[in-house]
Amino acid sequence: MAEECKVVNYKSNEVLISGSKNFSINSKIYDSNGKRIGKIIRVLGNVDNPYALAILEKPSNEVSLKAVFL
Repeated sequence: MAEECKVVNYKSNEVLISGSKNFSINSKIYDSNGKRIGKIIRVLGNVDNPYALAILEKPSNEVSLKAVFL
């Protein structure tokens, strides 16, 4: 795993994450077990502290969002 990110908020199959300056569109995100759970679809905010909006492959109630990794 490259980098741990913080889950700021989630709803249905979307999750807002922060904690990296290396967000890029279509980057895959992984759970703590290394399983792919989704991909980044939008980068928001300023350059020094960006947020990323990711779409999950399964609804958020079926995915562990305790830790998300790039």
